Amino acid sequence: MNIMLAANITPFLHGGADYHIQGTADALINAGCKVETLRLPFTFQPEQPILDLMQWCNKLNLNQPNGYRVDRLISLQFPCYGIEHNCHTAWIMHQHRAVYELYSPQNSNPQLAQLKDAIIEFDQYALSHCTQRFANSKRVAERLYQYNDLKAQPLYHPPPLIKHFIVQKI
Repeated sequence: MNIMLAANITPFLHGGADYHIQGTADALINAGCKVETLRLPFTFQPEQPILDLMQWCNKLNLNQPNGYRVDRLISLQFPCYGIEHNCHTAWIMHQHRAVYELYSPQNSNPQLAQLKDAIIEFDQYALSHCTQRFANSKRVAERLYQYNDLKAQPLYHPPPLIKHFIVQKI
């Protein structure tokens, strides 16, 4: 099975999302899948490049890039959910928090308010068209339902150092 993972890369900012992405790829490879990882460059500001990336994702079709069949697309981060694929699974780590739970109208500017509306509309459309929706945790699933009235099944990612937690019997 050919699987494409789609996620972001934020230059010089690395952390738990990177472990999640690599761990997912490793697990799929260990299960016998062929895996390609597409990492889109992402910046949090200014607002216009975020809008441009959303529009680019909406135009991208990964069913058969360059004649190679992709059996399943697994999107892990915004705005990858907007990429077109016939068998598209979203595994939501979190939504774009700056326009959801961290957004404050009192501390906003017109550009951020416009971005908020655009992202909510984008997420609503893109995530509702995914064939499956999972959330990185119960709380992320609750937020998706709270803000977008969409359901996702919680699916927890194992810790990157899980081998250290497994006790072997002697």
